[in-house]
Amino acid sequence: MCTKPPAPRRTRTADQWTRAAAPGTSRRRTTAVDRPVEVRSIRQRRLHEPKPLFVEAVITQAAITFEVGGPEAHRELLDHLLKITTLPNVDLHVIPYKSGAGGTHTGAFSVFSYDDNEPDVAFSDGVSGSVFMNDPRDLVRVNRLFKNLRNVALSAEETRELIKIERDRT
Repeated sequence: MCTKPPAPRRTRTADQWTRAAAPGTSRRRTTAVDRPVEVRSIRQRRLHEPKPLFVEAVITQAAITFEVGGPEAHRELLDHLLKITTLPNVDLHVIPYKSGAGGTHTGAFSVFSYDDNEPDVAFSDGVSGSVFMNDPRDLVRVNRLFKNLRNVALSAEETRELIKIERDRT
């Protein structure tokens, strides 16, 4: 669940969004922002490989309505979201404002699952740093939270319609 566009969905202008949204980033700390941008670019390319990443993402409506980086970056990001939601390996859902806060206050997190026998790992990124979770009890809680958030989110088609409305508004 995210209050910002999910990591694999970055574009050149959206990378500027990431840098603009990084709180308290100074010139000395640009590496702390540039490295995640580089990793996101790699994940972005993996969406289009012969054996692509499968991404199931749930984001809040704020992730598509907050205009960070200016109107051009915002529009490019929305166009990109619309484009990749046509991919068979991308499943994006938005939790609309009208759904309430239930569970969205937890902040952004990701769960990485692998085809082979590797165990899942969860990742949460916050103001105090990144947290990796691989304890099975933590993963059960995170997966339960994701399922609950997915249940209150819009369908894939409703999500596309909401993104189109927001794009046309900008």
